[in-house]
Amino acid sequence: MTMKKFLLFAVATAAFLFTSCNKESTYHTLGIVYPTQYSSAVIYADQKVDSITFQTTDNFRLDAMNNWILIDDSLRNVKVENYYRLVYVLTLPIRFEANATGEIRQGQVKVSSTGDDDWDQSAYASYTQLPWHNIQRPAPAFSYEDHQIKEAKFELTDSATQECDTLRFTTYENWTLTDGEFAHPAKLSGKPGNQTVLLAIDPNATAEERTATIVLESRGVKTNIFVKQEGKKE
Repeated sequence: MTMKKFLLFAVATAAFLFTSCNKESTYHTLGIVYPTQYSSAVIYADQKVDSITFQTTDNFRLDAMNNWILIDDSLRNVKVENYYRLVYVLTLPIRFEANATGEIRQGQVKVSSTGDDDWDQSAYASYTQLPWHNIQRPAPAFSYEDHQIKEAKFELTDSATQECDTLRFTTYENWTLTDGEFAHPAKLSGKPGNQTVLLAIDPNATAEERTATIVLESRGVKTNIFVKQEGKKE
């Protein structure tokens, strides 16, 4: 999409928060709508893209404050021909490198807006990138440090005689699963999107509890999923 077409689309979908027919108006505004100033957008480890939404009346540019946040070149210097002082609300893509660091990381995108009368303003949108995948089953068990989430553990618990269980997760790129010692996924690879994968569970003939590890991988990021199986009751 050319920049001219992009701006026409922006005009067509704008929320007209302020309108003036006076071309000499010096009204200016810049404000982040999403993520809000009070909360960060949460991104999973293999997630490739999210968005930023902001309102502006003037020329703008986007800059990443962290090297794992990627800004399209077309958004680094955008001219807004705004003769009638409309307030445009724009939603634009923000892209991310995969997070294989094992650590939660925080980042920001800076929106800079400039207009006539020496008007110059900036605002920041915050993003929190998790080092694990979007896994719904098993649900994450979080550990905390200084009241902040430090890491997540994904663990199923099955009885000694249970024959099957289920994994549910969402990936943003092609994925693979490894086979567990006694827990065997029905599928070992797939395409991006929402997934439900059945697990075949071998019975535990011993009285000892045991744990199998299944590794989910997408975009080079690996997340361990544990299957804990109880020992056979006497």
